[in-house]
Amino acid sequence: MSDLKEYKCPACGGSIEFDSHLQKMKCPYCDTEFELDTLKEFDEQIKREAAQEDDLSGWQTDAGGEWQEGETGACGAPACHTLARDVVQGKAKLNQCVFMQKILCNEALMTPEESLELSEKTWGLKRFGE
Repeated sequence: MSDLKEYKCPACGGSIEFDSHLQKMKCPYCDTEFELDTLKEFDEQIKREAAQEDDLSGWQTDAGGEWQEGETGACGAPACHTLARDVVQGKAKLNQCVFMQKILCNEALMTPEESLELSEKTWGLKRFGE
C-alpha cells in the first residue's frame, strides 16, 4: 500500500486537494492548479534545499532586521505568497493585499478611503503626499 502524502501550496501554504474534474491538484485557498509531477519535483527541491541549510558558508549573517525600501510589495510583504502564508497562519489579514482591496472596493465591501488608510499605515503618509 502506498503512503498518503499531503502537499502544501507553494503559493499560499494551504493544503492542496485533488480536483477530479480537472485531474490536477488544486489549492482551495488561492485556486492555483498543479500537475502532480510538478509537486513531486517541488517536494524534491525542498528536500535538497533542506539538506543544504546547515551549510552557511558564504551567507551574509549580519543583515538588518527590516526590509529595505524596494524589497517589499505594495502591502509591505516581500512577495504575494508570503502575505498569503501569513494570512493562512493568522499573522496578517486578507484586506492587506492591494489586489484584494481593489476587489473589496469594487464589491462595495471597503471604501477607497479605507484602502488608502491601510496603505498609509503600511508605508506612511510621506509616500502618498504627492
